[in-house]
Amino acid sequence: MSNLIKFAVEFGSSAKLRAMTEQELVEAMQSYELSLEEQAAILSREPKRLADLGNGDVYCILFPEKPGEEDEEEPTPEKEDTTKVA
Repeated sequence: MSNLIKFAVEFGSSAKLRAMTEQELVEAMQSYELSLEEQAAILSREPKRLADLGNGDVYCILFPEKPGEEDEEEPTPEKEDTTKVA
């Protein structure tokens, strides 16, 4: 998980982080080793700048299944039909 994501998760779940002064916030971002670009975007409070942080190139490689390899599906336990009479 990237440091930016870790910071965002912590920021979103911590009232303490949301109540920090700007200087305390900068120190917190530095402790997560966020880049200057990431820090500036967060401090700007501009949604477009924040959204643009995630617009980097993404690379994905798909490997074909080898012959004889099959995903084993685990059987799902069936729910018991229970009726309770009061």
